[in-house]
Amino acid sequence: MAVSLNSIIESIVLELSPLPVYAYGTANEINDLGDKVTTGTPVVFLVDAYKTGLDFAMSGGFNRSYSFLMQFMEQTPQGQYLTENDPVLVRQSGYCENFLIKLRDYSLNGIKVFKIEPNKTKVDIISKVAKYDANYTGVTLDVRNLSIIPNQGFC
Repeated sequence: MAVSLNSIIESIVLELSPLPVYAYGTANEINDLGDKVTTGTPVVFLVDAYKTGLDFAMSGGFNRSYSFLMQFMEQTPQGQYLTENDPVLVRQSGYCENFLIKLRDYSLNGIKVFKIEPNKTKVDIISKVAKYDANYTGVTLDVRNLSIIPNQGFC
């Protein structure tokens, strides 16, 4: 059975605590959803998950790698200064780090799915303040070249 990147990321996100609201879509769809979600819980947005690489493997098959953007956000009051939002940024950075640990350790049928390769897989955590009309604060996670271990039924 093939499993999508979105499905795996959603299942990992829903293991986080406190349980966040999860949404997936294009940048425009996420902007619209971000304005509609009014909740006191964290929100995790997966923005445009897309394939980035298909390399020939030594076995004659292919090695696939993916890149994606995620936003770990909380709704904050309008008009706050950056220093007032520091606790939110620290909290969301920690949330993001917990997600990365779960991503690294994720397995299907007892077999690891992802390979995070030093000097190839790149991860950036970028602070965001006053995002969307509803005023969200948090971090953007930019993951590039996340390798998929072959033969895991992943698409």
